[in-house]
Amino acid sequence: MAHHDSWRRSAHHRGRDRSQHRSHSRCTLRSLLQGQAYIPQDGSAITALALSYHTVPPTLVTCHLSTTIRYYPLPVSTQSSPLSYTRQQTKAHSAPILFSTVSSDATLLATGSSDGIVKVWDVEGGYVTHIFRGHGGPISALRFHTSSDGSKMELSTGSTDSKVRIYDLRDPSARGGAAKPRAILEGHVSVVRGIDVSVDGRWAVTGGRDKLVLVWDLAAGEGSSSKGSKGKGGRPKLLQTIIAQEQVEALGLLPQEDGRGPLRCYTGGDRGLVRIWDVMKGEEMALMKGLEGVNDAEADEDEQRGVINVL
Repeated sequence: MAHHDSWRRSAHHRGRDRSQHRSHSRCTLRSLLQGQAYIPQDGSAITALALSYHTVPPTLVTCHLSTTIRYYPLPVSTQSSPLSYTRQQTKAHSAPILFSTVSSDATLLATGSSDGIVKVWDVEGGYVTHIFRGHGGPISALRFHTSSDGSKMELSTGSTDSKVRIYDLRDPSARGGAAKPRAILEGHVSVVRGIDVSVDGRWAVTGGRDKLVLVWDLAAGEGSSSKGSKGKGGRPKLLQTIIAQEQVEALGLLPQEDGRGPLRCYTGGDRGLVRIWDVMKGEEMALMKGLEGVNDAEADEDEQRGVINVL
């Protein structure tokens, strides 16, 4: 049980020391964007990236075609220099890793592979804490959610099978790969590319290549056993369907002031646009056109102009 202490840490500690390295994070990100820091090529293609903002220093996590995971602390210096990884995990999956994400408290890393398997790692210890199976296709989206009081820790997983599964990380059976999801969200008809959950855990937003953003009430089925429900509780309710006008490749909820105010999300898609949406009204509120540094004359493929992730 001692090995699982780190992922049980209270969410009250997530905000600790953030202010002292917030400027550090901005500096290192700026260096990367300006091409002043880079990862040397070693023959192993990078298949997924994750950025841990809330560590000191901020850390870039890379997943490789060789199924190796590497951790690169980001430098403070703005001088051009190659990044060096401080540790690595080899043979992390038996199939290529396609998606990865870090929990908000930077204690857990989730990785999803092309064989539909999701693993959760203790970042500090480097060992697997949970394994999830069940998707009928490669993993295409991942998102952690921890309640403000630390009583709930969940991982949402999306796949090319168009489904979203929500797993309880406190379920003991999850450590052996036999856990069933507490809920399955079925509404998309194409690859799920973005998932996010509100701070209070009540609302979920999902986006996919079917050009849809779906809004879910996760509390609708709690404490019930309605027909057709899967896992624990009842089936979450689909509240809103937003037509995004392009294939959604990235999605996330925007912070609310003091946990109040309208629920808003952003989407990034294959047309290279970032849109801001009022989630409950289903209305577009703002639009950022184009991407800086992209030469449309040279970009002859839509994918080259598209947004594939938003950090």
